[in-house]
Amino acid sequence: MVSFNNYETKITRELDLEEVLSFTIGLYAEKFPELFTPFLIVGIFNGILFEELNFSPLSFFFQKMLEQFGVFDVDLSILFLISATWIVFTIAEGFCIKFATDTIAIAEKARVIKALVFTIRKLPKLLIVGIITGLIISVGMQVFVFPGIVFALFFSLTVPVMIIEETGILDSFWRSLVLVTHGLLKTVLLLLTISVVVVFFSLMGEAIGFTLNAYRYLTQSMFLAFVQPLFPIALTLHCYSMRSKETALD
Repeated sequence: MVSFNNYETKITRELDLEEVLSFTIGLYAEKFPELFTPFLIVGIFNGILFEELNFSPLSFFFQKMLEQFGVFDVDLSILFLISATWIVFTIAEGFCIKFATDTIAIAEKARVIKALVFTIRKLPKLLIVGIITGLIISVGMQVFVFPGIVFALFFSLTVPVMIIEETGILDSFWRSLVLVTHGLLKTVLLLLTISVVVVFFSLMGEAIGFTLNAYRYLTQSMFLAFVQPLFPIALTLHCYSMRSKETALD
């Protein structure tokens, strides 16, 4: 298993897909308590909300991503659910990326409090990035599904770039576009692989919750929380990899 507590693990070259996935699992396993806990809290929070509103997390995910909502057609409970889950998830995602970044860049000096404070300080920008990305993807989905997928792909590194390079909002979008262009196919395969894992665990959690016939949505959210850190960790590593490739090309 890869250890990140030494200098050699700093990413100074482009990683292939297998290496990115291996490093992702290795970093997650090594820093499991720090990286899993935020998403566990998010899972409990979201699970309670889903239970109260009797709304499936998986159905909510696809509804949020694929349905063409008009602002005035959204039920207030769904609007509240979207806002609440979006904010707490943004904090967890930002923390995970920052902690992973510190682990990769400065190894043993990565600190939970430091990563949390950094994320809270960046939260307004992270939320604005989320709004802009969501609107762009939504417009793309409404025009035709393919443009929405393309936008999601090219802007997938926006948040990691903002945290790693501490760039502004527009610069983060531009840098994401540039970096993804350096490894387009790899980005597609990486996102697809992690998405399959996340959906599998979500379906497994829903099946178990349905079998238990109690706390169905909470169970599903908990299963989802177990694999959700893989996304920000993988994107952080991929961002470092693409930056290394960019440097090599220069």
